[in-house]
Order: sequence, then C-alpha cells, then structure tokens
Amino acid sequence: MEASSSGSAAVGGGVEEEGLRRLHELAGIGRDKICALEAIFGGNVVMLSRKDGKRSFQVHVHIEIPGGIDVSARLSFGAGTLNYREAHDGDASDDLFYKFRVEHLPPILITCLLPSSYPSHQPPFFTMSAEWLDKAMLSSLCHMLDMTWQEQQGVEVIYQWVQWLQSSSLSYLGFDNEIVLSKGYQTCTEDGGDTRACPDNAPPDVTIPRIIRYNDDKCHEAFLHAIHCCMICFSEFRGVDFIKLPCHHFFCQKCMQTYCKMHVKEGTVLKLLCPDTNCGAAVPPNILKILLGEDEFERWETLLLQRTLDAMVDTIPTNGDIQVHAKKMLIY
Repeated sequence: MEASSSGSAAVGGGVEEEGLRRLHELAGIGRDKICALEAIFGGNVVMLSRKDGKRSFQVHVHIEIPGGIDVSARLSFGAGTLNYREAHDGDASDDLFYKFRVEHLPPILITCLLPSSYPSHQPPFFTMSAEWLDKAMLSSLCHMLDMTWQEQQGVEVIYQWVQWLQSSSLSYLGFDNEIVLSKGYQTCTEDGGDTRACPDNAPPDVTIPRIIRYNDDKCHEAFLHAIHCCMICFSEFRGVDFIKLPCHHFFCQKCMQTYCKMHVKEGTVLKLLCPDTNCGAAVPPNILKILLGEDEFERWETLLLQRTLDAMVDTIPTNGDIQVHAKKMLIY
C-alpha cells in the first residue's frame, strides 16, 4: 500500500511538474510574441494588465494620407445640441455642412488578448475603436480581420491586420476621396453589428475638434523632423531650427533673428512683417519674444506704441476738415 501510494505520488508529481513546465513554456511564448510586436510597432503598442494569466495589449494603428483627404459632416441643431444628420432624417433645409482637410487621422485602436492556442488554433480576441468611425464601419473592419485569420489560420496575423488597416481600410470603407462622419444608429445586434466594434459616440462638436487637433499636432511633429530650405539664406536645416509663422511661411531661426533685430534697431517696427514678399502678415509678439533679447523686446513695444499713437494723430480730423465736411453735408 505504501509502495502504491508512493508510486501515485511520483506519477502525480510528474504530471504536476509537466503541467507547470508547459505553463511556463506558454507564458514564454506569449512574452516572445508581445516582445516581437513591440519591436515592430515600437511606441504604438501599449501593454495592458494580465487576465487569466494572459497578457493583453493595445495597438494604435496610425493612418497617414500624404496628399491629404477631405473630412465632411452634415450637421443639424436638435433640441439646442449639435448632432450628425443622416439622409433619412427628414427636412434638411437647416443643415450645416462642414468640411475640412487632414493628412493624419486619429488611430484605430485594436485591443488584443492572445489565447494560449494562438496562432495554431485560435485567433486573437480583440475589440476595435476609433473616434471617426461609426458602429457599422467598425463592424465591417472586424469582419475583414476575421476573413484574414480564416485565410491564414495558424500564422501570426496581427502584423497583417495592422498593415491592412493602414493601407486598405479607407478604400475598403469607400473613403477614397472623402471621409464622411456619421452617427451610425446600428446597434450590436442589428444588421450584423459586431459586439467587438466600440464606437466613440461623442457628439460632433467634440469629435471634429479632436480630429483637427490631432492632425495639426502630427503635421507639426512631421515638420520638426523633416529637412527644409530657408528662403532667405537658401540653407537646409531640420524643422526644429525653423520659425514657422501663423501665415504658414517659415524661415530658419538665424535669419529671422537677424531680420527682427535689424528692424528693431532701425526703428522700423511697422515693417516687421513676414519676409515673404507676397505675404505681408505681421510677425506676432510671441515669436518676437523668442527671437529678441529682453531689452530689444521692450524697445519693440515702446516703438510700436509710439508709431501707433503717431498714426492715430495723423487720422484725427482738424477743425478745418470738420467745417468743410459740414458744408458738404448742408449742400447735399
């Protein structure tokens, strides 16, 4: 009996050790997969918490359109709030049609959980969200990712998913020339709505500024890292060495500094305009404060005030002007 008990313990111990070894092996494989994703996508992969021993993560899929694309929305005021208007909403006489252009769209977010049998038997569990896509559009993209897995079962598909979303999702959704924002009434159970599709559902007065702000930030980031030619000295520098004016013209910091200091020194502060001869927009104070020293900036303020007051005096009518104007009024 003791021998039998001892043998059972030995067998049980062996099974337990084998199970632990397999768990560690699977955990190692999971870590390797996630490390590989981090190596490929860098900061676009965000690690989330563990669930049932599995690691979950989120991939930010950035979509860039180098030539730019129009984004439009048909809006209406209902009960004092701004909403998306659909074609079936009835009278559209008071519609507001809003359009803007972007080169960068807020990322599509794919939140994944890798099952232990991935990729041999099961695909990743995932949800998908985006600020500019409604429920129906996200559901359609989820279906396409499922199709990709079915065609390549047993293969790592996350990289293929991301590549496809970056390169083909817009054309797949019919957004070749323009992206149309809509509210998308479809629910999880209607018309094939997918429970994995998680639309933002924010009102347009929230979504539209977010999209514009994201595009502006990304364009500025791209400008800072690119090489540009200064149209004053014709030298090339990285964007971080340029001053970009509100009129969107830009010149290297050294040339702009020399240009601004020269006008302040000579007292020609009213000529502190964009160096582009076809522009004429004023150089704003916040940029002058960066380019000028403290004493020079104070001199600019003093000179500008004086020139402004002088201009005001020149436009005040004299008594003679007033009398002539009064006589003309009486004649007519």
